[in-house]
Amino acid sequence: MSDGEDYVYVVEEDRAFKRIVELEKLYEDTVMVKGINPGELLVVSGMKNLNDGSKVRISDERGKLE
Repeated sequence: MSDGEDYVYVVEEDRAFKRIVELEKLYEDTVMVKGINPGELLVVSGMKNLNDGSKVRISDERGKLE
């Protein structure tokens, strides 16, 4: 969240695009998010270094580049 906006970066091909989302329900350690679709790739680290349309590299859960 920044400037009152909740957002994520969604990866399309080799670029990350900022998408505004809505947080719907909060549970102990889970949040329901409106505005993303099942199967979309989300950036999970390094978001502070991104701008809309930034080029990204995709890695697997162990940090290895695909």
